[in-house]
Amino acid sequence: MTSRRIAIVTAGGTREPIDDVRYVANAATGALPCEIAKILLNAGWRVHYIAGPNALRPDRVQVTVDLGAEPAGPTVASLTAQVEATKAVLERGELSVDEISTAAQAEASLALACQTQRPHLAICAMAVADFAPIAVVGKLLSRKDSLGPDGHLVAADELVLRLVPTTKAIDRVKQASPTTFLVGFKLLAGASVKTRRDACVHLAHRSGADVVFANDMHEYRTGLRSGVLLDREGTIVAELAGGRGQSGLIELANQLIESVIYQLDKHQ
Repeated sequence: MTSRRIAIVTAGGTREPIDDVRYVANAATGALPCEIAKILLNAGWRVHYIAGPNALRPDRVQVTVDLGAEPAGPTVASLTAQVEATKAVLERGELSVDEISTAAQAEASLALACQTQRPHLAICAMAVADFAPIAVVGKLLSRKDSLGPDGHLVAADELVLRLVPTTKAIDRVKQASPTTFLVGFKLLAGASVKTRRDACVHLAHRSGADVVFANDMHEYRTGLRSGVLLDREGTIVAELAGGRGQSGLIELANQLIESVIYQLDKHQ
């Protein structure tokens, strides 16, 4: 048995199938929860990381090299240094990764992890789809020149999808592990202070989240990584200035974890 503190971190988005070849997805990359997981691992935590498709992962070094740019990209030495730094972080902590695809899989994975691991902390940053199509076996016809089962052209002027609500994965945390300190995430777009507060309070009361991190897509699109941390009553417990670019993202992750750990220790 390990004496490490245990955290569950969810990251990325989900893919909800339309048919056997298409799906509905969102643009979540998991960049912030990936940095959060690295911080926890570096501090010696045991981290169970639930990752959606293509989500950034703390156990991988990902570099994009523009071969048409001058200079051509990172050197072998700099890449080696990144790999060694990542390995050192992983060695200080203890990481397990569960890859999921759909909202239903995210819910099942999170519930099982909470039941079996009884984590001290759960950070639910994954952008789980609120609705999912009723999936069709095979491939839907989608164009006027599509061939039907009998080989004849089929006129398809439009494609109508019926979406049904998914269950809320975050709601399973406190059901499975009531003592876990739960952090919810709420992404809004151009919301007023009141709307932001009301949305966070609703999420906290429904899920049992102890605190909710709120940020805004409009700020995100300008390159600013910032947000606020609110308690169940909607009181701001920390304003997180973060910054711009990758360095701002890392700073935001550090500020967020520092505030969350402070609140966690207060509750224990």
